[in-house]
Amino acid sequence: MNQSECLNANWQMIGLEDGSNGRELSHIGNHRKACAEFNISPDLEQYQLGHTQGLRQYCTYNKGFQQGSHGNTYKSICPPDLVGDFRFGHQRGREVYALSLELNRTQSSIKEIHELLEELTAEALSKEDLIISRKTREADRALLLVDIKEIQTEIGRLEVELELLEQQEADIAYERNRLKRRYQAGPE
Repeated sequence: MNQSECLNANWQMIGLEDGSNGRELSHIGNHRKACAEFNISPDLEQYQLGHTQGLRQYCTYNKGFQQGSHGNTYKSICPPDLVGDFRFGHQRGREVYALSLELNRTQSSIKEIHELLEELTAEALSKEDLIISRKTREADRALLLVDIKEIQTEIGRLEVELELLEQQEADIAYERNRLKRRYQAGPE
């Protein structure tokens, strides 16, 4: 906050904004530090009044779900009469978040396999080029054929693994989206 903002501050509105954004009451300390250099102190009573009103906007099932689905932890700021709905939404959001993490890991594995398949395919083609080269000795051609056969076996294994991972990816995405739609509808 600059000097003008500190001088003209509506501390109740600032508290309301901080509370509705899920900031703790102690966040007033940041405002206090910012305004201290201008010898201005926040109106704690007005800030608390606004903060309490803001928490009533924040501590809802939907906000809990939103925070949980983004992987945010619960900061224990909701008043007792609102904490149940918020935590219920947060718990459900965390279920969606866990599936998102699992989906990301699966997608990362799929990407790694695609890259490995490209490398192995390029290696097999390179060895095939060596086989047909006039400079390659007959004994080396036999070894290159064995290498190509091993590469093809590994490619086959990776293709099977890739197919399983792609099915897993589809299943996880489906479940995550199903839960997300169901839980966003609100508490049951």
